[in-house]
Amino acid sequence: KAVDEVEILTLAVHPNLRRQGRASTLLRALTKAGRQTRCCAIFLEVAAGNLPARALYEANGYENVGERPKYYRHANGEWEDALILRKNLPG
Repeated sequence: KAVDEVEILTLAVHPNLRRQGRASTLLRALTKAGRQTRCCAIFLEVAAGNLPARALYEANGYENVGERPKYYRHANGEWEDALILRKNLPG
């Protein structure tokens, strides 16, 4: 049932503004909005090698629930897996 789920397609912070809590603030706002609209979960995909993003999502309660092998293709032609992350919104 996808009606009660949220999906993050893109989350970006300008490089000069990173490490200031802006992305976490956005994630908290989305979590609050999701709860207010009675959503049960938030989903997103992240490149497996994007360790800073993965740390951000883990610190904000997202868990790895799956993988999409060779999902992202880089400019050099190499492929990278995507991890599917989920945050449950109880209540």
